[in-house]
Amino acid sequence: ASSSDEEIVQKHDEFSNEAYADLMVLVTKYKLSNAAGNAIISFFNKHSKHSKSPLPKNIKQGKEFMNNIKSNLSYKKTKVLELDNTEYFLYHMDLISCIESKLENPNIAQHLEFEYKELYKTTENGKENTHKERQIQGVGSAKEVYEKRQHERQKRQHER
Repeated sequence: ASSSDEEIVQKHDEFSNEAYADLMVLVTKYKLSNAAGNAIISFFNKHSKHSKSPLPKNIKQGKEFMNNIKSNLSYKKTKVLELDNTEYFLYHMDLISCIESKLENPNIAQHLEFEYKELYKTTENGKENTHKERQIQGVGSAKEVYEKRQHERQKRQHER
């Protein structure tokens, strides 16, 4: 890490309500402009029965909020260039931290399948130990993982 690395401090835990979160997912997923997002906010506020809008005042405010949401990821900000009195930064994290954070998220982890590849065997105190490498793969659904694990358990029980 260079001396220009700076840890990013995130201030918020989560969105205040589901409508706000859903709006920001919509804006981000479909790459809506601020003007389009603001039109959605105006439409929602005009036609909803809420006395106080659950949405941000404008999309710019929503994007700023998203940039400050706390996550379990440790981002760093590194200055990469200064050109014409403008500083350019790279926001990044190390790969292992990124992978660990994904594995800690139960919504993601439930869709992963772990496979082990035998590397080698050793014998210690008369007991054979198998050393394996773990591989992680995404799968179609949690149901498929559950069914495959059930099948593997039954197979192991029959082998005993």
